[in-house]
Amino acid sequence: GVEGVASELAERGVPSQAASTLLGWVSEASSDTQAELARLSALPLGERGAQAIAALTELLELLDGDLAASHVRVRIALARGLSYYTGAIFEIVV
Repeated sequence: GVEGVASELAERGVPSQAASTLLGWVSEASSDTQAELARLSALPLGERGAQAIAALTELLELLDGDLAASHVRVRIALARGLSYYTGAIFEIVV
């Protein structure tokens, strides 16, 4: 939950104001992938954040026109243990 994420961020040295801002961004997430990409692109994420959004956009563009495209959703609130996941998380529902 939010409390656990805030606690783990604090343990990792993330200032409370930065953690609060991040958690605010996550709580405002849209369920519409294109709207979410537009919202994320407007956030002050810095160069690395902009590169991540560009890579995500490119991935979604590669899927465009494929049958799987209508099943792909971007959910920035989806996270796993920060100690061993260092990249994107993919969940597949059958």
